Amino acid sequence: MGLLSVVAPERLAPYFDGSYGTVAVSFLNINFLSKLAVFLYLTGFAWQRLSEWNRVVLLMVTIGITIQITFLWNDAIALRGAELFGLFDMVMYMIPITLLARSEKYLYAMAIAMMMGIFYFSSLRLVGPYF
Repeated sequence: MGLLSVVAPERLAPYFDGSYGTVAVSFLNINFLSKLAVFLYLTGFAWQRLSEWNRVVLLMVTIGITIQITFLWNDAIALRGAELFGLFDMVMYMIPITLLARSEKYLYAMAIAMMMGIFYFSSLRLVGPYF
């Protein structure tokens, strides 16, 4: 991090001094809890049935979760670090579709669709003042 602050100090200074305007990271939000639930299901109950690629995806999700927890003291770094691995989070949410029975797939897909709606309307509140 010290090397990065030399390369672009004006861009990275808010992350290091804590002046970046984000809210405190909370682990009691639907995003983190749903990610953790799917992750625990895949690692605890479905690990033997996962392909090598799926296991790599779970490794990347583990790195994202670890960054978010490790940098809890600095919410800007925690959120940006976890966002770097957001693509793997989305892929992880799709892995159970290949493992569940037919009727369970529909329930899981409905749960994912509801979660998408929650995230969509939540993000509308954030961008509302800009319109």
